[in-house]
Amino acid sequence: MSARALKIHDHVNQKPDGRRHNFSITKPRPLVIYTSRSVRHEIHLVGYIFALRRTIDGVDYPGEVKEKVKAKRQYETAKRKGESAGRVSAVQTRDTFQFRVAISVAAQSKVDYNLTYQELLHRKLGYYEYTLTINPGQVVRDLRVDVYIRESREITEVRVPPLKRNTTELVDMTKANPDVSVIRDGRNAYHILYNPDPTTQLRQSKLGVSGQLIVQYDVSRATDAGEIQVIDGYFVHYFAPSGLEPVNKNVLFVIDMSGSMSGDKIQQTKDAMYTILDDLREGDMFNIITFSLSVISWSDSVKEVTSENIGLAKQFVKDINTGGGTNLNDALLRGISFLEEESVKEWEKKPSMIILLTDGEPTSGITTMSRILSNVRKSNRGRYSIFSLGFGHDLDFHLLQKMSLQNKGIARRIYADSDADLQLEGFYNEVSTPVLSDIEISYVGDVTEPGTLTYTKFPAYFRGGEIVVSGKLKNGVKNLNSRVQGHAASGFMQFDANVRIPKVEKEALQTAYSNFTERLWAFLTIRKLLDKMLQTTNSTEKAEAKQKALDLALKYSFVTPLTSMVVTKPEKPDRNFGEIEDADEQNEEERHHSTSQLNYRKTDSSGGLTKRRPSFVDNDPHFIIHVDGITEAICFNLDGPPGLIYQLLHDKVSGTVINGLIVGKNIIPKGHKFPRTYIGEMMIIRKGVSLHITPHSLTYQYKKKKKSIFDWKNFVTFTEKNVSVLIEGKTKVFVRLGDDIVFAVLRHLANSSNKNKVDFLGLYVVDQRGLSNYCHGLIGQFLYQSATLKQTNSSDSQRFATLSLRGAHNSHKSVTAKAISRRDMDRKDHVTCWNVRDNGRGLLDGKHTDYIIPSLRQTRSALLHYKMAKQLFGRSNKSWR
Repeated sequence: MSARALKIHDHVNQKPDGRRHNFSITKPRPLVIYTSRSVRHEIHLVGYIFALRRTIDGVDYPGEVKEKVKAKRQYETAKRKGESAGRVSAVQTRDTFQFRVAISVAAQSKVDYNLTYQELLHRKLGYYEYTLTINPGQVVRDLRVDVYIRESREITEVRVPPLKRNTTELVDMTKANPDVSVIRDGRNAYHILYNPDPTTQLRQSKLGVSGQLIVQYDVSRATDAGEIQVIDGYFVHYFAPSGLEPVNKNVLFVIDMSGSMSGDKIQQTKDAMYTILDDLREGDMFNIITFSLSVISWSDSVKEVTSENIGLAKQFVKDINTGGGTNLNDALLRGISFLEEESVKEWEKKPSMIILLTDGEPTSGITTMSRILSNVRKSNRGRYSIFSLGFGHDLDFHLLQKMSLQNKGIARRIYADSDADLQLEGFYNEVSTPVLSDIEISYVGDVTEPGTLTYTKFPAYFRGGEIVVSGKLKNGVKNLNSRVQGHAASGFMQFDANVRIPKVEKEALQTAYSNFTERLWAFLTIRKLLDKMLQTTNSTEKAEAKQKALDLALKYSFVTPLTSMVVTKPEKPDRNFGEIEDADEQNEEERHHSTSQLNYRKTDSSGGLTKRRPSFVDNDPHFIIHVDGITEAICFNLDGPPGLIYQLLHDKVSGTVINGLIVGKNIIPKGHKFPRTYIGEMMIIRKGVSLHITPHSLTYQYKKKKKSIFDWKNFVTFTEKNVSVLIEGKTKVFVRLGDDIVFAVLRHLANSSNKNKVDFLGLYVVDQRGLSNYCHGLIGQFLYQSATLKQTNSSDSQRFATLSLRGAHNSHKSVTAKAISRRDMDRKDHVTCWNVRDNGRGLLDGKHTDYIIPSLRQTRSALLHYKMAKQLFGRSNKSWR
């Protein structure tokens, strides 16, 4: 049984041992960040993460697994203080369970993180498969992947196809990757080496390698009871017999044809069904049900597979039209009734299954989740497997999971990509060829500890798959007799095996480490308990299962849906960033999600990196400007009525424009001329692309084509027309234009109880390297300016100075400023800045009113009067409009 151990540096190193995969990620060159920043990684596996370690100045700080809420609280507290911290939590995405790794790195920190996980490889369609995503984002001098496979049985085949460039690409698994060396090391071991040189990496793209390295293999098999490994009193039993003929099956397809399935979804479903119908074998029985507001069946009974019936069924599929609601309850009950009507025809001796495809929540008939689950469970009585396929994200996938687990099936999400038809076909291929049904695995005699066995009963074994059972043996057991019983095409079959524990334990330790079987048993037991939480309708049983799963996860330090791993530095931090301004007006969730801080790296004249903070405009509105030549910032405010639109940035060379709408309550504070105002909307425009950002949505549009609208609720990332957008943590949007222009927009929500505040936005210039020296606007004009400072008339309580500025737009200007403190809304600390009063008079080119424009979509420069343009640019107005 193989387990692969893998390490990622600037190169990747892999080692196997067991049919479990061990993995660690390290970054030997420290991650150096000039301002506090959060980064994320995602690890794809069916297994568990059990170690996260951080190294600071040569000292290791190990991670700790805690209940999910406690771990999140500890991580967010460290992040708010500006400390380095790491957290791993379980998520679920396209093909597997995945784990999200969030790392917050404090300013000026040098930190190494090491992540270790273990993965149980599942056999599917005749192969064990391991997939490694490689995407360093650049050409790497020494990119190396070593995969070592060791098995107790002979390895019969190893396949390493070309890299899979994206999730929807169809890879020819029979074609060998020319850049990979597959080296045999005896009958039971292989070494796979992927070590592309820089030239080979550049052949793929200018950013080097990006894709998935896939390794598939299998071992020799016989028609027997399988293989058993025993280590330290825990055993794992793998059952995957060969040489069995397929068992005829009875399959009922239940297809959603509601209005939401229109377009690509129904066409991809039809394409998949044509292939699936062709794959039905002679001797199978089938029928098709479609449902929306009502339920329609292809035939009034199940039919045998004949060429004529397949042709008629294809025509029925072709004629499917979408429309109406989603009557899921009636469709499933109708399907079960079809199987019941045929039970007198010896169906009970065949595996029978319902394959359900839906893309939405129930909207017609009975729509309550608990009632649908109860009706299906009572009608089915555990006789037929229900496999649920959820199409897309706008559906109650939790309902599908519970329904399948309660009815001997599984639920799978089908992603609305261009390969959705292939996903449907792929799932069907996994369950299309049963070779045993009604399987029961037992261990003769009183040899196992009560309650320690994982699943031992299975509705079917499908060709190319594998059944895994684990348990704990009683003390003193020297022999383990296993028995597998089930119905095959030839009738009832029984497989018996007797293993001597000392012998198999010695063999197992040659290819696995000492606690391998115990940890695998714990993983399978936790998964069984999590399933029970979904299956049971008894609240007491659910609570008991949850507590047992939590206890095991904490004992073995596994990251599960109930736990997270967190690593923080125990010492008191050197810096405490304090609380955000108006923090009492943010709810707890918004405070937690608004703490990731900006990483700013600017190239200086020598090509190095400066440590200058990003310039920004935020709050009511404060402009905080960081320029070369002085360490402290320059700041000014804008006062004026709500409804004005200002041009914040304009760069003709790169084609980048940012405009902002002023909003506020019509309440004038005492001693002020105007109400407190904020930037309520922004428009970022570049070469036909526009991003309209408000505190409640983000709208993307290219020229006058269809708009794409996103909300702030979910983690969203997309790239189009050389513009990348990342919505992170419900409070921040990163916008990348090309390779070297990055802006961040912060979202601030007012407490509903405070009638004097409004929701507003802040703009941060994270990376300005792609903006030209002729960039202008209220904030843009300062990006390439430098300043000198001469303090005057200062005292212990007040400091004044004369600022002298030089830049592309002016030969020289001087202005008087006073040192004050302003709040950095992203870093959650105060910034000392030299404030220029009167709306930045003398600091700005012209007056602040010169930057008022009539529309958020204006792309021309706000400085339309020729005199100002000539003074600034020394050229005709045609060059800057």
